[in-house]
Amino acid sequence: MVNSDAPYTDTQNSLIYNFAEGYNSDNPPVTQANVVFEDMNNSQISALSMTTMVGEATQSQVQLVNTGNAPATLGELSGLQLPLGASFDDPQCASSALQPNQACTLDLNLNSNKQAQVGSGSQTLIDTVANNQSGDPSLTINYSVQAAPQPHVVFENSQNQVITSLDTSTTPSASQDYLVKLVNTGEAPAALSNLSALQLPLAAAFSNAQCLQAPLAANESCSVTITLNPNRDAQVSSGSQTLTDVVADNQGGDPILSINYSIQDAASCTDPNASSYPAYDSGITYQAGVKVSYKHFIWRTKWYADKGMAPGQGSNQSGGSPWELVKPADMLFDWSANVVYQAGTRQCITVSSTRLVNMSMARLQKSGHQSSRNPLPGITCGLI
Repeated sequence: MVNSDAPYTDTQNSLIYNFAEGYNSDNPPVTQANVVFEDMNNSQISALSMTTMVGEATQSQVQLVNTGNAPATLGELSGLQLPLGASFDDPQCASSALQPNQACTLDLNLNSNKQAQVGSGSQTLIDTVANNQSGDPSLTINYSVQAAPQPHVVFENSQNQVITSLDTSTTPSASQDYLVKLVNTGEAPAALSNLSALQLPLAAAFSNAQCLQAPLAANESCSVTITLNPNRDAQVSSGSQTLTDVVADNQGGDPILSINYSIQDAASCTDPNASSYPAYDSGITYQAGVKVSYKHFIWRTKWYADKGMAPGQGSNQSGGSPWELVKPADMLFDWSANVVYQAGTRQCITVSSTRLVNMSMARLQKSGHQSSRNPLPGITCGLI
């Protein structure tokens, strides 16, 4: 019997055959390194895909494995440019021999800065290995840089509709609040900032202070209260202001809301329905419950009114004026030289046949001038 674990010698032919290694002295084995790329699951690979977002980095690992039967001397890694890079996980891999069946791990980096362009490409990583059986090992890296998720903060109304403008109105001395929302319709959290300052009579503020304390997550909202609050001496006027919130990296730019405001005098110098009633006649004694028109208003008798007792004047034996106005509470009376007006009191005056609201700037004694203040601009209450 031939021991298969020991070399067999044929003395006649001078041959040595090693059964365990499978060679003889006339055909010795080839000793050569064979370095290849493998993934971390020990599967040989020739290509790899990597993906990241703009402004972010990602890393993958592969192996250089010596599948040959001789040591291998690894060379410098080459072939990659930004945004790709590669390095040995253990720096000693580049300075010592890689023995058969040993591996060196490589770190592959795809690093995209904020200025990087969205796009894709392909590069080949090479390591020069002297006398490598299959040539220098190479790995094709296909990479993709995708747009990073962004917040998209917009203004919405209470009906969840995106708005870029808001119409507001009120009357002098009356404050009016309007509620809108800043909504993040994007895919990334948004850091809200302080709302831009508005000038009187407008103001805006977050309804909840926590809106500034934590990022606004995707599909979440923060309420904003917009206040139109003219002071007591406010002119009847209109205008427009812009409300902005600076949101970093917001898709489409910072959210902007144009606020149109109007301060309208609620007082009226005429009743549009007055013409539907007969005009007051000083020659008639009126019984209770009769309606007449007088100085552009509708008046009704509470009880009988003597001849010559015009609406708003005097009293009869029943006590007090027999007339009452059929009107809203904010209807104004005509200016009269027989009345003492306090500052801020409003009256109706006639300028060029146009009924206007007038307001006293200071206390006026009887027989004061009705031009105590220029009539408020544009407050036409009707034509005589």
